[in-house]
Amino acid sequence: MMAGCGSTNPAPKAQAQLPTDGVHIEGAFAGVYPISSGGRCNIATINTDKLLQFTANATTGAAVGMELIKYTGPKTYAPLDFPPYQRSAMWVREVGGHTWHAFSGWVKVASDVNGTISGTLSSSGMKEVGGGTTTVNASGSWRCQTV
Repeated sequence: MMAGCGSTNPAPKAQAQLPTDGVHIEGAFAGVYPISSGGRCNIATINTDKLLQFTANATTGAAVGMELIKYTGPKTYAPLDFPPYQRSAMWVREVGGHTWHAFSGWVKVASDVNGTISGTLSSSGMKEVGGGTTTVNASGSWRCQTV
């Protein structure tokens, strides 16, 4: 009878590291919009109200966008709804794919200094545009620079 001992375990596989900051999206698909990707902000004036518009600059994966109605600087903007005429709005879009609109949740602006605006956001059960039945949730941090 012969016996042998040895260690021939395969080398561990490298795992992709997800950023710990940014907007985390889960549901119909999962992704992270990293805060380092930033985005562009525009502050428009409609009648006498200010409107903060945020457009993500992601080129692959998912992008996040929002419009904060009656923008006055740091505070929580809630509830979210769509279309964004009477209330603030947020959406998630797969680049080259589907879009989901928020009908609940909030966006918090924590800082607005020298054109850099940042904060957090949260919305669950965002509905797919165009009659789709899938939903996504989005939460986490964001940052944008005014143009």
